[in-house]
Amino acid sequence: MGGVWPRRAVWPDFSREETRAFWAEEVRAFAEENGFAGIWNDMNEPAVLELGGAEPPDKALPLTARQGGKSHLEARNLYALGMAEATHRGLAALGRRPFILTRSGFPGIQRYAFVWTGDNESRYEDMALSVPMLLSLGLSGVPFAGTDVGGFGLDTEPELLLRWTWLGALYPFFRNHSALGTRRQEPYAFGEPWTSRMREALRFRYRLLPYLYSLARQAHEEGLPLWRPLFLHWPEEPEARRDDEFLLGEALLAAPVLWQGARAREVYLPPGGWQDFWEGALWEGPRRLGVEAPLERLPLFQRAGTALPLTEPHAPTRSARWAHLEFRVALGREIRGRVYEDEGEGETLGAWSELLGSFDGQRLELRFVDRSSHPREAVFAEVRGVAPPSRGVGLAYQDGVLRLNLSSGEAWAEWDG
Repeated sequence: MGGVWPRRAVWPDFSREETRAFWAEEVRAFAEENGFAGIWNDMNEPAVLELGGAEPPDKALPLTARQGGKSHLEARNLYALGMAEATHRGLAALGRRPFILTRSGFPGIQRYAFVWTGDNESRYEDMALSVPMLLSLGLSGVPFAGTDVGGFGLDTEPELLLRWTWLGALYPFFRNHSALGTRRQEPYAFGEPWTSRMREALRFRYRLLPYLYSLARQAHEEGLPLWRPLFLHWPEEPEARRDDEFLLGEALLAAPVLWQGARAREVYLPPGGWQDFWEGALWEGPRRLGVEAPLERLPLFQRAGTALPLTEPHAPTRSARWAHLEFRVALGREIRGRVYEDEGEGETLGAWSELLGSFDGQRLELRFVDRSSHPREAVFAEVRGVAPPSRGVGLAYQDGVLRLNLSSGEAWAEWDG
């Protein structure tokens, strides 16, 4: 028995099966009685702030403490893994998907919990460091991870919080979190014009949910992380070994603004075609490119030949079935996008639906193969930066944006010349 910041505490020995079973039952009963959605396992390195009336060395349990048949020196790094497994077991007994957030872990933690990177601070350096940290976690088999947006310690500033909120909107795990005694940093804390700008970042997160959910399913099936370093797909490219850009899946390249006062930045585009997500301009890589980086958005580029599944930004979401689907298409000779949908809860398997197509420079053909078996209000494809088509089926055009209605399953457009 000792002390941590909330109050006196005890440390169960999670190396013992009977302890894990006890903890799982306590979690099940507590969750059933109180109705919460998940559990946050904090300070589970484990941290100990007071023991026997004194602060222990390294704020840790004595290395001679026993964990089953081993000493704490031998088994310390396994503590949070056993805690997460027991917590997961308790929540799963309620018949739903467990949500657990953990500060500590060990190889295998990805089976039970999301991870966040601990107590950072409200500094541009800490925001920039989150990119290689999350890329490293993904490559290490922990795809569902995030960093405290805005910084945990110190006082944030509105520009830092806005840049971090845009970056956080792409995190696999996204939360704004700060310590007691620091400046309030909710998205509305600084008033206008900051509130509206941060609202747009949050709305973009909701628009991305079909893509993020599909990447999460891919991580579950194949082990590929949501966040990927460029060198994962272009290992022979020296410039792909950088930690100030990343891929979200295969289709989106993000180049976050990581420096105070910056309104532009240099972007490296790997080999192939890339389209500015916001403006529609086309570029051919590999190349370096100077781009504008206004406060209102994050520099994003979509890979040619991909189709991103998006939806309308409605909150809250209670399932992973989207009545409104809109694929953002970056033209390529072959076009492919897919979306995974299920109930969002329980163990019932969902289905992958696909957008397939081709473009030969004059004719664009798209076909939506819907395997979801649930009703939809609308399915569209949107293509930016193109001239008005000469003819087609199921299309509308305005200000350089072509929209194709795929509710019937197919649509096409053709250009003369």
